[in-house]
Amino acid sequence: MSSDGPPAHLRYYRAVQKRSSAPPVSPALRRSLAQALSTSDLKPATERLRSDQEKAS
Repeated sequence: MSSDGPPAHLRYYRAVQKRSSAPPVSPALRRSLAQALSTSDLKPATERLRSDQEKAS
């Protein structure tokens, strides 16, 4: 272990951050996304998928 600069995983994280051109996700966007996920058809869809799998087996 060499002690020159930040640890490897931190250096990698910074490099990835620099390379990615995607803008940071705003809290408002994150909130609306969470809201959309909680109110969407996601739950019924997974329930339907599970029952289909049970029928198939």
